[in-house]
Parts: sequence; C-alpha cells; structure tokens
Amino acid sequence: MSPLFKKLNFKNHKAISVLNAPISFELEMTIMANETSIFTDEKKLDSY
Repeated sequence: MSPLFKKLNFKNHKAISVLNAPISFELEMTIMANETSIFTDEKKLDSY
C-alpha cells in the first residue's frame, strides 16, 4: 500500500473516488489500483 494512503487511513475500502487529482497523483493511484477500485469520473459514481 502507498504510504500516502496509509497516512489517509485507508482501510481496505471496496472503492474510492478521486476527483480533480493532480497529474502527480497518478503514481499513487497506480499503486492503489491493485487494492481497490478507483473512480475518477463522477458520472460513473452513480452506477456503483
């Protein structure tokens, strides 16, 4: 798990939403993609 997500108190959530993230956050999302579903488009949140 990413140290940043540990600091944010991530606890095996089934899915997370990341909206308006800076490009520098891409690496963190790539690391976490193996552990949770990541939604970056708010239109797709309704379907979840």
